[in-house]
Amino acid sequence: MMQLSVYKEHYKETIRLGVPIMLGQLGIIVVGFADNIMVGHHSTAELAAASFVNNFFNLVFIAGMGFSYGLTPIIGGYFAQKEYAKAGETLKNSLCINLIVGLLLSLCMLTLLLNIHILKQPEELMPYIVPYYILQLFSVIFAMLFNSFKQFSDGTTDTVTPMCVMLGANVLNIIGNYLLIYGNFGCPELGLTGAGISTLASRILTFGIFCVLFAKHSRYKLYREGFKKGTVNRANIGNLVRLGLPVGFQMGVETGSECHHDGVAGKHGTRRPPSGRRDHHARLHGLLRHSGGGYHTGKQLPGPERLACHTARIFCRPASGHGDGSHRCSPDRDFP
Repeated sequence: MMQLSVYKEHYKETIRLGVPIMLGQLGIIVVGFADNIMVGHHSTAELAAASFVNNFFNLVFIAGMGFSYGLTPIIGGYFAQKEYAKAGETLKNSLCINLIVGLLLSLCMLTLLLNIHILKQPEELMPYIVPYYILQLFSVIFAMLFNSFKQFSDGTTDTVTPMCVMLGANVLNIIGNYLLIYGNFGCPELGLTGAGISTLASRILTFGIFCVLFAKHSRYKLYREGFKKGTVNRANIGNLVRLGLPVGFQMGVETGSECHHDGVAGKHGTRRPPSGRRDHHARLHGLLRHSGGGYHTGKQLPGPERLACHTARIFCRPASGHGDGSHRCSPDRDFP
């Protein structure tokens, strides 16, 4: 059995990198919880409509987040080898492919909106569903572009900056909900539509803040030259798709199983408002699966870095609760 002292420093580093990621994801769950409370207090019909729309978009956002995970191991490899220009160029390619994926996902959701009548939702909910759905639809692209910056930053071991951006936007989202749902402090009382506007504004804000940080902050100075001079090319795009597509598909399937059960939540109308717990459960899947990118990163690195990766596997396995992962974490097979 390996001595704990061998991994002590790696445990500390894993906690340093992992806790900000956990807090950022926790912020998303808290915002979803606050949304449900505020909307539910305003109207049970709006809560049913929000649950219906959110369960479809959870599938989109989490699948898109999974796709963006393909960037992290690539950036991690370049960061370890101090190839900062290549990392900047890869970020440029990630923004391009994530924009394309965001447009495709938006097109799919627009098609669903145009045929939403086949889901046979109560007529009383449609005035709430449609505007909220459209606002969520516009936010998909901004969420995908933010994912590129977030995974890039995580890959450079800076997990604190994305956490701060996300938590700050989450606080503003909740404040916006309070103002626009209930019409406080002279704002219009928009109900569920107000919650959608606040969410869209917060997602635009997270992307905009990261654009400014990348352009101005000294931490990203080493990467800006590669970003400016780099080209969008087939090799980089292919690597991002090859790594990200399986993860996005897997997370999408997992979330889709929840949507299958909750897709008809709106049919209860005001008679039986949904609890919204599965919204948080689906988002939690995104949190627990985040370690997958780190596993792959470590396998690309030699010596001590691979030892650190093995430490992360041992550390994360109990938290994830995936018993089937033990055979993949064997130090004798994976780390000779």
